[in-house]
Amino acid sequence: MEFKEVMKQRRAVNFFDSTQDVTETQLKQIIETAALAPSGFNLQPWNIIVLRDQEKKEILRKLAWDQPKITDAPVVLIVLGDREGFKKGNSGFEKDFAESVKAGIMKQEQYDWFINADQFSLRNVI
Repeated sequence: MEFKEVMKQRRAVNFFDSTQDVTETQLKQIIETAALAPSGFNLQPWNIIVLRDQEKKEILRKLAWDQPKITDAPVVLIVLGDREGFKKGNSGFEKDFAESVKAGIMKQEQYDWFINADQFSLRNVI
């Protein structure tokens, strides 16, 4: 199937069967698949909060315009983007870049270039 067809056929799910569970294996597969999505420099600057606790989902539901799907779904994933994911000292950045220098995969000059590239970021323009 072509990507355009996949996108045309996709649907938002608004109703869940609260008696059906999502197993830890299924959840792991979902998150691992999501991690395959591309990101700049493959930093994957995001974290996921997994909510299964009904009381916490009730709190979230109140913050999400009282949408029933929040409490009906067996698990809720909250995806948080890390706006500092490209900066020196950030754990994701250090894992991917500083460790690459240590392993000899990346040259120190490349690492230094990336650290200093922040001065040209869109955040400074917008």
